[in-house]
Amino acid sequence: MFRLCLLVALMVSSVLISCGNDGSSGAANESTGDMDADTDGDSDSDGDSDSDGDSDSDGDSDSDGDSDSDGDSDGDSDADGDSDSDGDSDADGDSDTDSDGDSDSDGDVECDDMGAADNFSFFVTSYYHMVQLSGSEDGFGGDLRYNGASTGLEGADAICQEIASRVCFGHRTWKAYLSTSTVNAKDRIGNGPWYDYAGTLVADDINGLINVDRPAGGCCDLGTYDEMGDFHDGSTDANNDGREDDDHDTMTATLTDGTYAGFSCDDWTSTTAVDESEPAEDSDLDSDNGWGFPGGGGWGGMLSGGIMLGHSWPAFSGTSWTESHAGHGCGAGTNFVQDGVGDTSTVGGGGGYGGIYCFAVD
Repeated sequence: MFRLCLLVALMVSSVLISCGNDGSSGAANESTGDMDADTDGDSDSDGDSDSDGDSDSDGDSDSDGDSDSDGDSDGDSDADGDSDSDGDSDADGDSDTDSDGDSDSDGDVECDDMGAADNFSFFVTSYYHMVQLSGSEDGFGGDLRYNGASTGLEGADAICQEIASRVCFGHRTWKAYLSTSTVNAKDRIGNGPWYDYAGTLVADDINGLINVDRPAGGCCDLGTYDEMGDFHDGSTDANNDGREDDDHDTMTATLTDGTYAGFSCDDWTSTTAVDESEPAEDSDLDSDNGWGFPGGGGWGGMLSGGIMLGHSWPAFSGTSWTESHAGHGCGAGTNFVQDGVGDTSTVGGGGGYGGIYCFAVD
């Protein structure tokens, strides 16, 4: 009887154990106690739709926690947190298309390649850019303190540099060929050689510029190129009036030997300065043939006082590129019509617009 009871007890215990096991496994269709088909309760190995809890390998939609490959939350498409390789839309740190951080060659304004030769290092400033920079159709006059410059020469150099930059030559250092009461033009433009827009030699060195009528290299025997590629020889039409320009007068305040001529509109800081050696108002500059051409010669020698002007192209009134005549004041003004002496109160009154020469010193 005892053996029979023991056998029944063992059979009951076995049934109870079996029932317990069946209860714990029937609550789900897998061995982990959740509703998916893997080892962690979903469709993957960690409890969600991928290997780390989302749709990728690190918890979001890419490999590092956001939508790109650089490990931040910047939501863009490059390797440093923005849309290019340095934080903006191009390869140099801003939004332009050139090699130094803006739209031209020196870091500020848009650059237009006008086709100048690679060795381009000399020009007479164009009327177009003198108007653009001065903000006036009359140009700067005798005050060249462009863009807040503290001195006239500093401003003139800045004019040259800015204009060169606008035609994609701002990588060079440019200086104006101007003299003042303390500086001679010949000492401020480097050692040469220099070449014009077309790549023609201007001069090998300073000796090819001084004590000569036209620069020795032959570039400017008949005229001078500006930075835009226009050749100033009396046939241009910069002001679009349908007539050829009389625009030869170019400011220098410099003698043929490259030294100071004696007056420079208070060292290029004034449009009202007066040269004490100016001829009296009743001087007859228009004697003889009405233009002051004694004996049929040019009237340049008849004019005194005022700033010394060179000629970008050899004209009847003078042929020197740097010392053709004086006789004009410091006021801003232009004149593209051949009318002799013209308005002697302005830098351009006798045929010009207050242009200057610029040289690259490097």
